Amino acid sequence: MVNIYVMPALMILQGLFLSYAMAQSGSGSGSDDESSSTMVISPTSTSATSSSSVNLTPGEGPQVKLNLRTSVNNCSANLQNFTENLEDEIYQVYKSGKFLIVKVTLIGSCEESVLFEAIATLSFNSGNPSDKTIKEVFEDALKEGSLSDLTENNTNFTITFVGATFSETYTPKEGQCDAICCGAGGELMVERVCTPANKCEGIERKEKMESGHCPGESEATCPDTCEDEGSGSPNNLPNFAVIILLVLSKTLFC
Repeated sequence: MVNIYVMPALMILQGLFLSYAMAQSGSGSGSDDESSSTMVISPTSTSATSSSSVNLTPGEGPQVKLNLRTSVNNCSANLQNFTENLEDEIYQVYKSGKFLIVKVTLIGSCEESVLFEAIATLSFNSGNPSDKTIKEVFEDALKEGSLSDLTENNTNFTITFVGATFSETYTPKEGQCDAICCGAGGELMVERVCTPANKCEGIERKEKMESGHCPGESEATCPDTCEDEGSGSPNNLPNFAVIILLVLSKTLFC
């Protein structure tokens, strides 16, 4: 008689346990805010979302987030194909530009059948070209029509480097102190330094021309290393009196 009630009870407990286990596995673990983003869609709009790839494999170089908005005909009907094609095209654009791109992950959505919004995560290895920025490569691709229906006229985008930090103050670039302060003086090239270097490859540099950095001037961020070589700074002018005395003494005793 006891077994008649025990068996159903055991089955109920087993079902509850399986439901709990499935809920736990489905919830997953949270992801770093810097390596993932979620597109927020207005509750009043008609939208469709598609993710053509997941599980980004990070490289040792820059990690870049690309946010973009563009107009696409019949966006909802073609969302999956459009997203997959655009993801591959972005990858090919940087690969052909000699950038060491590892992977592109793109999540796209449509609003009102014509507005396409996407967040793309671009992962690179270290050792990328220094003659062009990642932003410039994307701008060129828009001008050349290398990205499906995206053009410079119908696309807005922003690029963010994850894990890269600029210094708060401007300091002279390497070699500028000797070149300017030990010469005629005046303005020199200063920059906000980006660190770490491997995460800053391809970033837009923050540089400008600025005066006042030579020794004895208002900022005086340059070290006083050219005292015997002459300088544009008033405190480092050659001692002409000593030179004249040496010339006279040599003339008198010859």
